[in-house]
Amino acid sequence: MAIKTRETLYSIFTQGAIPSQSDYKDLIDSTLNRRDDRFFGLWRKGTRYCPGDVVIYDKSLYVLNRQEDGDCLSLSNASPDDGCYCSTTPPPEDENNWCLLQLAINDDDFEIVYNDDGSVTIIFQLNARVGIGTDQPEGRLEVSDHLQHGRLLLEPDDNGRPAITLVRLEEGVEKGRVKHHLGSRAEWSTDGLGYAFWRVQADASQTSVEQQQLAPKKQLPKETPPVLLFITSDERARPRIGIGAETPKGALDIHEAGRGQLVVHPGAIPEPGILLVNLQTAGAGCYSLSGLAEDHAFITTDADLRFKRGAELSTRLSGKPATDKTLMTIQKDGKIGIGTEKPKSSLEVTDDNSGAFRLHLAKDNPALSILNLRPVKAHPNTYMAMGPDDEHAIFITDSPSGFVFKKGNRCGQFDNEVNVNQGDKVAYITPLGKVGVRTTTPPKNYDLDVNGLSRSLTLHLQTDGANIDRTGSLDGEKVLEKLEKLIPIKFKWKGHTNAANEGEQLGFNAQNVFECFPELVKKTDNSKAVAYANMTAVLVQAVKEQQEMIKKLEQRICDLENNAAGTQSA
Repeated sequence: MAIKTRETLYSIFTQGAIPSQSDYKDLIDSTLNRRDDRFFGLWRKGTRYCPGDVVIYDKSLYVLNRQEDGDCLSLSNASPDDGCYCSTTPPPEDENNWCLLQLAINDDDFEIVYNDDGSVTIIFQLNARVGIGTDQPEGRLEVSDHLQHGRLLLEPDDNGRPAITLVRLEEGVEKGRVKHHLGSRAEWSTDGLGYAFWRVQADASQTSVEQQQLAPKKQLPKETPPVLLFITSDERARPRIGIGAETPKGALDIHEAGRGQLVVHPGAIPEPGILLVNLQTAGAGCYSLSGLAEDHAFITTDADLRFKRGAELSTRLSGKPATDKTLMTIQKDGKIGIGTEKPKSSLEVTDDNSGAFRLHLAKDNPALSILNLRPVKAHPNTYMAMGPDDEHAIFITDSPSGFVFKKGNRCGQFDNEVNVNQGDKVAYITPLGKVGVRTTTPPKNYDLDVNGLSRSLTLHLQTDGANIDRTGSLDGEKVLEKLEKLIPIKFKWKGHTNAANEGEQLGFNAQNVFECFPELVKKTDNSKAVAYANMTAVLVQAVKEQQEMIKKLEQRICDLENNAAGTQSA
């Protein structure tokens, strides 16, 4: 005989089908017979029940079993009609006749029935407390360790929320518990130091054959210690979270051995801050602490501080190599570098394709220096510095042509304010001290080269014996002859000169002077300049020569007058 499902019985007893005797027997075995099966469903007042009958009352199962001395009697030898009676009192209140049904594991009180699709159907629900490892469960389900190390409880809490409780025991005494509630939100509570999450190594026996063949030499140790992933703590009422850190040093402590550690709100720092520690061997334990005080934000480190421009975020997070460019550096000694990682001064701004700016305070006197780091290798690097010593304000340079001063073009146009290659040149000072004013090129032939008007109240030339060697004297007769060839002229300066608006002038043509007195003319390239001041010597010599001639004439006149007077007297 077989117990069959309703769907199977429907297919047998269909219109036109003729069931067999075995089909009717299967139908009878598949139905519930109260007397044979002794299951009467819900308990009904006034119904006659016999020992062994099972009823349902208030979501629990009860079996009729007359008790003796408070214990349920064995029903193994009881006759079905022995002890039958009319039940009028509910089973929970009639403890002398009814016992709460206790199901043994192997007493066939439940059965697993499979649907046609192979899924499992539970035929009834057990509404009772279940204890595993204990005969006095405190909740709907209690799993207890027989060594009294701990137990697990499943029981809704006072608010009807599902709850799971884990209890740690030591010699039967509770030493800590974790309880999880699930309502509108999940809640974990514990009276321990906190929560810890560990990652254990996979069991090598669970590795597939294909994986074992791919890595036959890679064997995990038999007892690999678990890796701590996460821990929280409420020590001293201060919540703490640790990732890879067993004892968090702050509100959040992320620790990766051999690489680094990040601590949010470090315990030893009064201000809120973030501490980052380098745990690599090359890092030497350097740290960076950024935080916020009452009136300022701060960054503290025992290493050089560098601000970098990094690669794109996608490249950074992909794990691919990325090159970062240092934009600014602050060294341990306080030196600041922009564009350089090794500043040599208190402040250094460097562009390898252009130059550098240095503010230096370490020498006896402060100095501000600008370096030209020429990208063309044919030209050497040059500098210009300025600063005060105890007595002077100093400008210094090693540029080949010295200093040039310019009149710049208008501010705000074409970025003139940072373009040193624009504007009109006003003055030069060469490395030899030669000065050029309004000249087109640095002075070469003159210590003072003025392209324009020059004004002075007096001018002294130091022509004493310590500075000159006399080479001869002027010949008066030749001087007069040459002076006769000089042609004084009137002239006006041309428009490109810096004296064009000075009106009509008196002087000499430089070429005319050069032909007569080449010593008074200075040739520079294709131009000639006259030393008008030196012409004084020529004029003095001419006057002296004329004075000699006047004296001779006067003497001659005197002699002629004396001769004439003598003749008359004779």
